[in-house]
Amino acid sequence: MIRAELSGCRALARARRSNAKPFAYRYAQRTLNTVSTLQDWSDKAGETLLTLHEQAVDDAKIYTVELKNEPDNRLTTQLVTAYLDALDVVEKRWRLDCRNSDREPAAGQAALITTGLRNKDRFFSNGLDFGAAMATPGFFASSFNPLLSRVLSYPLPTIAAIQGHAFAGGLIFAIAHDYRVAKHIEGAAKGKIMLSTNEVDFGFGIPHATMMLLKAKLAPQALRDAVFTGRRFGAAEAQAAGLVDQLAPSGQATVEAAIRLAAALAVKAPKQAIGVMKQTVYRTELDLLMTETEDPPATPALDIQAALARLGSS
Repeated sequence: MIRAELSGCRALARARRSNAKPFAYRYAQRTLNTVSTLQDWSDKAGETLLTLHEQAVDDAKIYTVELKNEPDNRLTTQLVTAYLDALDVVEKRWRLDCRNSDREPAAGQAALITTGLRNKDRFFSNGLDFGAAMATPGFFASSFNPLLSRVLSYPLPTIAAIQGHAFAGGLIFAIAHDYRVAKHIEGAAKGKIMLSTNEVDFGFGIPHATMMLLKAKLAPQALRDAVFTGRRFGAAEAQAAGLVDQLAPSGQATVEAAIRLAAALAVKAPKQAIGVMKQTVYRTELDLLMTETEDPPATPALDIQAALARLGSS
């Protein structure tokens, strides 16, 4: 079973290179056991920001962070802080499990999923709270960049279950994960999701470190369309462009597909080498994210000012 699942992962990699449709993962017979809630995180007003779930699938522990910052999961300082805390909780539990891997071969099999509010399926994340981010000194250096670098280098397999729209920073956050599964409703207008890095539409420059992350993850043509035109990709278009790896026919099916994929990938976690590999693969991007001090990023106003100084204003 495990060998077949891993061959599916390798086939997906081949499909990406050839622009063919991804291989259908061979995990249909896995049993999805009851989900247990480990912890809730709330904001200062007592409103729930996110919930951490745990689910046993065969020998693996699948952890799911469900974003609940209603109405559209804006990536505020409070949500980012809560999310990073949840990732620390998961990592600690997993590291402790790995201590038993010599005696119990299955110990330490684990993976992480991030998804949006499951009872609504409208948004994965609508990006930053732009006004609040601009009004918060050091937001990118102290909140957004640490979020991206933590996900990009996380020591477990990570999957974004995109059951709703993902815009701007919300899509960049999803792209920082290892894999992305997206909801795709064939032929229907209602319930379809859109994915877009649409900063160009509201006159905001993507920071250099973040752009390098996108460049590392996306094909050149997809990056061009995403950042220069703010193209709104439907889920199927996003898959064809390499933004997402797999499609599912509903929000619930998206999460279930992510769980099954997570279980197939979790078998590689006990040796604790995945994070080391990520740190090597993304060393340049991680260094930029951790050292970038450009806050806020460049805006068209600065470019206009420089152009007028160079060209003359009359």
